[in-house]
Amino acid sequence: MRVLAVRAMMADIVPRKYARRRPSSFDPPSLFAAAHPHRSRRHPFSSSSSSSYRPRRTKAFAACPFKTLNIPKDSTYAHARKAFLEIAMRHHPDMAGKDADEGTRDKSREIFVRCRKALESLVECEDTGLCLPRSEVERRNAKDDDDGMSDEEFDSWFAKETGHQNPFQFDLDPATMREVADMHADMAGSHGLDRDGGMWHLASLISSAVKSGKEGGAESLLRLEAGNANDVVEAGGKLERRRKRGGRASSYSSPRSTIGRR
Repeated sequence: MRVLAVRAMMADIVPRKYARRRPSSFDPPSLFAAAHPHRSRRHPFSSSSSSSYRPRRTKAFAACPFKTLNIPKDSTYAHARKAFLEIAMRHHPDMAGKDADEGTRDKSREIFVRCRKALESLVECEDTGLCLPRSEVERRNAKDDDDGMSDEEFDSWFAKETGHQNPFQFDLDPATMREVADMHADMAGSHGLDRDGGMWHLASLISSAVKSGKEGGAESLLRLEAGNANDVVEAGGKLERRRKRGGRASSYSSPRSTIGRR
């Protein structure tokens, strides 16, 4: 009985003494593993020799065109073009010597392409002649287009300026259209004047319509001359080419005047 009691006591003591201790909720390693679960696992794309993973930068870095051309930001477009030509004379692929190795040729070609893209990303300001980034100008133009007048606002402005609802709700005599087109060409187109106002806008629309009629097919020309494209115009009518004034006009007038006189 005494031996059995000793064995039972040893069986109760040994497992507690030599058993592997389980981590509790207050164990610092278990808390650290719960707070950072990814530290206990290796990233699937990491190499076997490195335990940390750093993804590569895939976004392209846009270099400053002014730094690429080595010019200040307040330079004119002519200055930028001159700087590009100087770089092109040194690094153009055709300017490389025969003794240049392949590495030197590739480096020169890379510099030339980078400078050409830098010049293409710049535009010239019409007022000052300075260099402006093309992306900035396009963004500004897109914003101006978004801020433009709607159809209702344009109709209201056009009615206030001209007295008409819109440019397509009134009809003009063909002779009046040609007179307006000639006036617009003399006072605006030929002299490079930028007129403003509803009437000038209407004159530009009429001038465009007359020009498209002259340059278009026979139906457009008949529509402007006679007012109806389906009307038949006899030969020698208004579609006849206008004779030039001067000394040569008399030489063509006598044979034409004798037609039918017998």
